[in-house]
Amino acid sequence: MRKLSEKSILLLALLSMVLLIQLSFSQVSAITCLEKELEALLRLKKSFIDPSHRLASWKGTDCCNWDGVGCNETTGYVTKIDLRNTNEVFPALFLSTILLSNSIDSSLLEFKYLNYLDLSWNFFHHSQIPNFFGSMLELRYLNLSAASFSGKVPPHIGNLTKLVVLDLSFIDFYNERSKLLNSNYVEWISHLSSLKFLYLSGMNFSDASNLMGVVSSLPLLSSLRLRSCSLQNLPLSLGSLNSSFLTTIQLLDLSSNYFSGPIPKAFQNMTSLRSLYLSDNQFTSVENGLSSFIGSNCRLKIFDLSRNSNFGGDVFGSYENVSLGCNRYHLQVLDLSNTNTRNKIPNWLGMFKQLQSLDLLDSNISGRIPTSLGNLSNIQYLDLSQNNLNGAIPTSIGTLLNLRSLRLGYNRLKEVGEECFGSLEELDISRNLLKGIVTETHFANLSQLQTLLISNNELLSLDMKSDWVPPFQLNFLDADSCIGCFGSKFPQ
Repeated sequence: MRKLSEKSILLLALLSMVLLIQLSFSQVSAITCLEKELEALLRLKKSFIDPSHRLASWKGTDCCNWDGVGCNETTGYVTKIDLRNTNEVFPALFLSTILLSNSIDSSLLEFKYLNYLDLSWNFFHHSQIPNFFGSMLELRYLNLSAASFSGKVPPHIGNLTKLVVLDLSFIDFYNERSKLLNSNYVEWISHLSSLKFLYLSGMNFSDASNLMGVVSSLPLLSSLRLRSCSLQNLPLSLGSLNSSFLTTIQLLDLSSNYFSGPIPKAFQNMTSLRSLYLSDNQFTSVENGLSSFIGSNCRLKIFDLSRNSNFGGDVFGSYENVSLGCNRYHLQVLDLSNTNTRNKIPNWLGMFKQLQSLDLLDSNISGRIPTSLGNLSNIQYLDLSQNNLNGAIPTSIGTLLNLRSLRLGYNRLKEVGEECFGSLEELDISRNLLKGIVTETHFANLSQLQTLLISNNELLSLDMKSDWVPPFQLNFLDADSCIGCFGSKFPQ
């Protein structure tokens, strides 16, 4: 028999590889979920009242293609169950698409390789989180937030050492504080050594004095939300926090906890911190002022200090010759609304080159609007309303090409320059002391304008030609007695 040529051998090898690949693909496509897990899913479905038929696809034998179910493509094991109610943002829709149950069914124990479980924004009738969750050792993602659980969190969850994300956030829809999730014994948290994202907002930790010490011991934790957790007696000193926490934490939310006194120095030692939420507390001061605080947090992008009305001193600190250190090119959002700042706007606020949102609503600021705010080339939202600002609206504001919302209402501003308004979608200059003449020139660049509030400026005259055609179409107009002043073709 003649020997096969090298080309023939190569061709046979290629054909063999193609056949093997096709065979492997056919095996994968033929895999369906295991019968035992199929039965468990059907028991889970039966445990819910499903008024909107969200689980209508849960029928037949191919459960890997059911809505909210994911399987390993090789073994067919169920690895993901996602029953999150995606309409949580809109209360009416939330109620219409909710799953209801008196408790979590133990059929979940049948899924030995389940690593992702999301039951959030459903209704479990104030039942307790079951102890058997501590046996689901493959879980890496667990979300039970806003699902109306109550009582104590079982410490058995501390067995889930592979967890990367844990969200037990509680939403008190009915103002029933007695039914909050709570956990006075929190040592179980320290066993979650793989955890990166921990969200426990709304839980009651009033008697867990060692919470921050335990949480800060997690070596990989980067995101922590403890909003509205009754933490007012919790120590936030450097001594109460693990040193590794200061270098790994990137997002920290301690809003609505009635903290009082000076803002702790510990926050200035968090070298990786990108987002800090301290709103709705009773802080009284910032050591060396905000310029020093922000300047020492090199990576800080979002800082929310809103609704802290107990500040007794000057929150801004120095006003001239300020160095913002390493943060001049990082800060993107600064919210000081409803915070008693008691002074003028400092020039250094105009030095944040990446700032996109600045909110000083109702912050007891006075004086003039500094022209330096015209240096905020990336600003999109600027709210200076409900203060005691006076003088002119700087023409430099009109050079901010990215500015979409400008709110200056309820002040004592007196003058409007011809180039005050750039590419706005929303403009509020109502209830000031503005005087002078507003013409078509002021609106020439406002082709995107949708909302205009200009009422209650008794000395402001509007001089528009009767045939003037505005370059925009408004969705909302508040011009009070000046409606007829805009001309017949003004969009109303």
